[in-house]
Formats: sequence, structure tokens, C-alpha cells
Amino acid sequence: MPILEEAWVKYHLPTTPFYIQLGQQHDPVLHEEITSSRYRHSAEISLTGDIFVNGDSFTEGAFLIYDAGRNLRVTAA
Repeated sequence: MPILEEAWVKYHLPTTPFYIQLGQQHDPVLHEEITSSRYRHSAEISLTGDIFVNGDSFTEGAFLIYDAGRNLRVTAA
């Protein structure tokens, strides 16, 4: 049975380096959580990840992204 893990839309605010992203996605609080779940196994989840995201890091909400196309990208959720 298929399970939907991530579903989101991203909109670029014209003439700015800002984007708004809405939907269900991995919360990027830990690097291991933004790695696709098909490449991770439950035994590989770190203790830190288990404490912060309780083993399930999917979140529903809005992200504000600053990306000027250089070496800096900031995401706030």
C-alpha cells in the first residue's frame, strides 16, 4: 500500500530572493532527517534524532526560504 510521505508546493516571490514552501515535508532540524527515508533504516536513526523528532520528522506547515543563488541559503519553519 503506497504511503504519501512528502507533498509540498514552493512559490518564488517575484523580484526577491525569497520563497514560500507549504505542505508536508521533513523538518530540516537534523541532516539525517532530510535524507530520503528509503535510504535510512530505523536502526540507523541517532539518539539525537529520536529525541528531537521522535523518530518521525514529517511536519505540516510553512517554510520561508532565503536563497540568493550564492553560498548562503536560510530556511525558517
